[in-house]
Amino acid sequence: MSEPRKPGASKGMVLLIASAGAFLYPLDNSMLYVAVPEIATVMAIDPGLVTWVPTASLVAMVALFIPFGRVSDVWGRKRLYVLGMVVSMVSAVLSGLAQDVYQLIGLRLLQGFGSSLIVANSWALVAEAFPPGERGKALGIHTFATFLGLALGPVIGGVLVTYLGWRSIFFFLAPVYLVPLALTLIKLQGTVPSGRSRGYDFPGSLSFIAGFVMVLVSLTLGRTLGWGSPQAIGLFALGGGLLGVFVYIETRVAREPMMDLRVFTRHRQFTYG
Repeated sequence: MSEPRKPGASKGMVLLIASAGAFLYPLDNSMLYVAVPEIATVMAIDPGLVTWVPTASLVAMVALFIPFGRVSDVWGRKRLYVLGMVVSMVSAVLSGLAQDVYQLIGLRLLQGFGSSLIVANSWALVAEAFPPGERGKALGIHTFATFLGLALGPVIGGVLVTYLGWRSIFFFLAPVYLVPLALTLIKLQGTVPSGRSRGYDFPGSLSFIAGFVMVLVSLTLGRTLGWGSPQAIGLFALGGGLLGVFVYIETRVAREPMMDLRVFTRHRQFTYG
C-alpha cells in the first residue's frame, strides 16, 4: 500500500487553500438564509417551501460528507477538491438564473454535492500537510475560517439582497470560487491515493446516505407539518433504522468500513470531541 505524498505546495499555501474551502460553504448558506423571505415574496410561494432552498444543500452536504472522504482516499484529494469547486461555482451561476423554486432546490442539491467534496477534503489536506506538533494550530485556523464564513454571510447577504436582489447572492459567489480553484490547480500537487487497493463500502455508504437524508427530511417536515405528523414520524423511524443498519454493517459486516466506528471506543478524547 503506497503512502500519500505531502502536497507540493508549502504548508501555508495548503492551509490557505483548505481554509478557503472551509470558509465558502458556511458563507454560501448563511448568505442564502437572509434571502429566503425575498425569494418567497418574489416567487409568490409558500415560505415553508422556500426553506428547502438552503436545507437542500445542507442535506446533500451532510449525507455525502463521509462517503466522499472515503472516495477521496481512493481517487486522490486534489482532483475531487477541484471537482467540488467547479460544481459549486457552476451551481451558483445556474441558481442565479433559476426560474422557479423547484429548479432552485434542485440546484442547491447540486451545490451540496460540491460542498461535500470541498469540506471532506479540506480537513484532510491540512492534516496531511502538517506534522502532529503543528496540526492543532493549523486545524484551529481552519475552524476559524468556517466561523468567519458563518459570521460574514448574513452581513454580505443582507447588503446584496437589499440593493441588488436575491439573485445577486449567487452571482457574487461564482467568481469567489475562482480564487481557491485557481490556487488549487496551480499550487497544489496531487497525492498518491493511499486506499486505491482497498475496496469501497457501498452498503455502508448507501445506508448512511439514505438514513441521514430521511432523518434530516423528517426534522424539516416536523417543523412544517407538525412533529406528530405521520410523515415526520415515519421518515424519522425509517431513517433511524437505516442508521442502525449502517452501524451494524460498519462493525460486523464490512471488510473495509467507510467509517471505522471502533475509534469511538478506543480513543476517549476523540469520542469526547
